[in-house]
Amino acid sequence: MVLFTPICLVGLFFAPYQELPDGNIVRDQWETLEFQGKKIGSRHVEFHSFPKEDTDLPKGARKIRETLSLEMTRFGQPIKLKQVREDLEDANGMLLGATMEQSQNNKMTLQLQANRGPKNWTLVNKSTGARKSQTPPLSPIGIGTMEERWTSGETGPWCQYEPMVHSFIQIQTRTTTEKSKLEIIPKGPQGETLPMGAMMVTLGNRGQIQEREFEMPGLGRITSRPTDQSAAEKPALASLDVGNLGLVPLNRNLPKVPSPNRVVYRIHAPEDLDLTALLSSDDRQEVRGLQGGFVELTAYAGKAPARRISVPPQKEYMLPSRMIDHNDSVIRGMAQASGAFNDDSWTAAKRLERYVKSTLSPDASAPMGTAGEAARSKHGDCRHAAILLCALCRAAALPSRTATGLVYIERAKSGSGRSPYLGFHMWTEVYIDGQWIGLDGTLGKGGISPGHIKVGDQSWYQEDSLAPLIPVQKLIGKVQAEILRVD
Repeated sequence: MVLFTPICLVGLFFAPYQELPDGNIVRDQWETLEFQGKKIGSRHVEFHSFPKEDTDLPKGARKIRETLSLEMTRFGQPIKLKQVREDLEDANGMLLGATMEQSQNNKMTLQLQANRGPKNWTLVNKSTGARKSQTPPLSPIGIGTMEERWTSGETGPWCQYEPMVHSFIQIQTRTTTEKSKLEIIPKGPQGETLPMGAMMVTLGNRGQIQEREFEMPGLGRITSRPTDQSAAEKPALASLDVGNLGLVPLNRNLPKVPSPNRVVYRIHAPEDLDLTALLSSDDRQEVRGLQGGFVELTAYAGKAPARRISVPPQKEYMLPSRMIDHNDSVIRGMAQASGAFNDDSWTAAKRLERYVKSTLSPDASAPMGTAGEAARSKHGDCRHAAILLCALCRAAALPSRTATGLVYIERAKSGSGRSPYLGFHMWTEVYIDGQWIGLDGTLGKGGISPGHIKVGDQSWYQEDSLAPLIPVQKLIGKVQAEILRVD
């Protein structure tokens, strides 16, 4: 799979991967990238060969460099994304090493590395220094060889390093009912389902790729088509605002006074998107499946925790991770400055929510990073507010996690009045007295409302990628919704 994610610098032989000089470019290809029918960037792939006398590489080794470049806006703020991945393969296509670097607005956001040892690989997050060991389920092959095999009719399984999940995964292909289309199916090391979904590839009469569709974390499904260099690098006529594209229109506004205690929604999606499995059901949200791809979802206002005798949550909700780095000195200083250590758990959690609301300046173009980075920049959107509040809660000894889903918003419309929508959102949940209670550092209202529709939650424990955000992104551009009742 060739996917656009923040991840990767990968290893070579039994030592850390060293950047190789370019070889002789024997082949390259250009593609345009489109989102919902509009151009957002380009993909360029180069195949480099190396004369044996110039390197210490095995005979026949080659390097494949893939560069993805995207330009868009998010709620009016410009965003430039770039990702460069390199795979080094031997003459048989076996992976010797690979690298990936991703930047946003010319700022490096993440680097990973995987080094091959005698029996396994060591995967390293270069941004944090975190390391983990992994034994691939099969001998891994590079992205160049992988593509050549499935376009020639082979079905696998194969093994590939996948930066989206910072892990080695298995790949299989199958022909769809349309014989010219292939479904490229990713599975985890043990054959488990992965969140990014399959890549769909359309082949021409000679087996050449005419179109591919894949998942891009933070955006959704992307379509790429072969073209020439001038067309690929030509700027789009108008910048695509991915923030506005993700909005789901509603049929009525929710009242502000009094604020509702319960809202019943009817939501529809294509039948290949199982909303009953995708949408969360918990103490605050009920999901009932209907026919024809519809569900009825009832969301309740958040409440203060009731006193219960409870079992503590799993340790992962208190442990530091790459994203929730609550042992960061700035995070711990913020938690202390907020006064949260002087209160009971619920009062402390609400105090931290208000603190995040007053600390972060809204910035839809800010790169997604760690809680510590958000604490230092003091800029961001709902994602930054959610991970910062999560980290502050853990620093104050409150188990916490982030939640993703949709939230009710209103936008000014031409003339007068405001139009209602559901839009992508991320918030925080804190564990108090045996209950997960929602808090929203973006809104700072002391909890969440029936306008929050939850898709999933994330501890971010041992997570080096943005893969936990993929389930909610599957809704982008796919769902319709209406409000049935308000109580």
